[in-house]
Amino acid sequence: MAQRDTKAAILEAAGRHFARKGYHATAIRDIAADAAIDVKTLYYHWSSKQTLFEAVVAARQAKLERQLDSFMTRTRGMNLGRSIEVMIDTLIPALVADPDTSRIMLFSMADFAVEDADWDVRYMPLFISTIRRFVLERTGRRTLPRDFDLTMLGLINMLVIFCGTRVYQARVLGIDADSQAYVDAMKRMAKAALAPQIDLLAELSD
Repeated sequence: MAQRDTKAAILEAAGRHFARKGYHATAIRDIAADAAIDVKTLYYHWSSKQTLFEAVVAARQAKLERQLDSFMTRTRGMNLGRSIEVMIDTLIPALVADPDTSRIMLFSMADFAVEDADWDVRYMPLFISTIRRFVLERTGRRTLPRDFDLTMLGLINMLVIFCGTRVYQARVLGIDADSQAYVDAMKRMAKAALAPQIDLLAELSD
């Protein structure tokens, strides 16, 4: 197996285990076995479980950043309200279809205090910064309302929880977790959460 393929196999296996067990309950030997390599080979690429977890989180965050950047390009020329609708209609089905990304983000938040590390914190501001850049571009403004970042953080966390714990949330709502009805409910929730910010930005831009 080529070195690049080995690293990819380790990241994929680690992602599966971290998403299902979290940082603490995941054993390096289980990741190595899942990737069909020995533990020594895994440690050749990553020096510790923490650095491997960091690489998994970074890869998932980078994927979300690429999706958001692609979306920004595709919606150029649309007004803010329509752009947000397209973003929600595109992003939520992708998150629901890939619950491991949300679960890894949840575990990265929950495990933050364990190693006294800040690696899981720095990605969220970067993601919010990308959204800020998008909104500023669409509205032509230089500044945003005071609580914009707080609203975005709340929305992102809400989506992460509802995507990462889909089966539980769907049971509470009384709908099938794998149904289009659940995806549609997520879209309505996100649009309702963002509506006040969109209305405020529209007023400030007039």
